[in-house]
Amino acid sequence: FPLAVQWADPTSYVPQWTLGVQRQLTKDMSLEVNYVGTAGVYLKRLINYNTAPPGAGNQNPRRPYPIFLGNFQVQAGSAHSSYNSLQAKLQQRLSHGFTVLNSFSYGKSIDDFSAVRGTTYDGGPQSDTDIRGTGRGLSGFDIRKRFTSSLLFQLPIGRGKAFLRNSNGPMEALVGNWQLGGIITLQD
Repeated sequence: FPLAVQWADPTSYVPQWTLGVQRQLTKDMSLEVNYVGTAGVYLKRLINYNTAPPGAGNQNPRRPYPIFLGNFQVQAGSAHSSYNSLQAKLQQRLSHGFTVLNSFSYGKSIDDFSAVRGTTYDGGPQSDTDIRGTGRGLSGFDIRKRFTSSLLFQLPIGRGKAFLRNSNGPMEALVGNWQLGGIITLQD
């Protein structure tokens, strides 16, 4: 398809806002809860123009611009998106060599153009016959709930630790001050 770019297209922008509270629960533990929102305004999308309506026979006479053979695409800044979420984070700071961070988000992403090349999941451009807003719905990448937990354990090996406490040589440089970590993410 030939591609055209809309003249004097507005600049895309993404306003963001957040409101949160944070509370220290114990000496080493804190809880943070936030509301987070964003909106994508004048996002770029491809629109198919000169699409023939369904019917029998040759398509070209049914096209809005029959002088042009086939469809052509126009890149226009007419898409919009919004995201709202509640996010919580519980952090247990370093205690006996452990650090744990748990986070949970409950959000919703809505737009009228999820893919780079279209609102359809097969990536096809939107047709000019689709009235603005009829394609609005959950984003193709909407993830409603996500839980992530990370654990970090500092091994007790190296200067000032339980093992190789007074070591200063190559053994301490090789095996000292290592950490083990892991991350798990669960989402629907």
